[in-house]
Amino acid sequence: MTTRRRAPRPTATRRARRTAPGAQPRRARARSSATRQRIIEAALHAFGEHGFDGAMTRDIAEAAGVQQPLINYHFGSKDGLWRAVVAHLFAELRESVQGRLGEVATLDPPEALAAVLHHFVLFTAERPQLSRLMLKETAARGERLIWIVEHHLRPSFNAALALIQAAQRRGALAGIEPVSAYYLFVGAATSAFVMGPAYQLLTGCDPFSPERRNAYADAVVQLFLPTHRAAPKRRRPELRPPGGASVRIREDTDQ
Repeated sequence: MTTRRRAPRPTATRRARRTAPGAQPRRARARSSATRQRIIEAALHAFGEHGFDGAMTRDIAEAAGVQQPLINYHFGSKDGLWRAVVAHLFAELRESVQGRLGEVATLDPPEALAAVLHHFVLFTAERPQLSRLMLKETAARGERLIWIVEHHLRPSFNAALALIQAAQRRGALAGIEPVSAYYLFVGAATSAFVMGPAYQLLTGCDPFSPERRNAYADAVVQLFLPTHRAAPKRRRPELRPPGGASVRIREDTDQ
């Protein structure tokens, strides 16, 4: 008569795996999210430096430390990756500016505008790839630019224009047409960082150093809003993840 061998009793680890069937999927999702983020970070540098046509997916994959087929797996195509990068950069800008608006929501519109302009300069120093990418797509003037304008740029343009107009109703930027003020702000805020290599060769200074970027932000505010100072920040600008709520600036209509 043969005796049947009993199967080994499951260890605590095996029991835990059986009782927590979602543990491994959660870890897989976390790894997938981390891989996606590495690809986006590598791609935003590539698209910002070389444009859509000049950026190679094999180089992006190598910079991200992943296999090239993972780009198609996560984004479908090079165009899908490019759109994800643009959405990521505009989400960072939106959340960062909205955070600053929340800090100055009780100020009069001119002071709020000064604070937002100062903050935008510092954001551009953190993420010059957004301005570089915009310049390349504006020069190409194709379907990608139309997509950027309709999905990302127009909402931020409208919000900025409303803040400019609110500040003008309180006496700031007198005689300057609002759309012109917007483009003057953008040009002044971004030029030192978009043209960073030329800046460094001409001046011998690094425009991205904390001292230079803060001095430049102060100068931009002083140029356009000389009687208004940017409200002090409790912390340096940070790139926040998407998901914040928008904040409205108080507007006084009485003079």
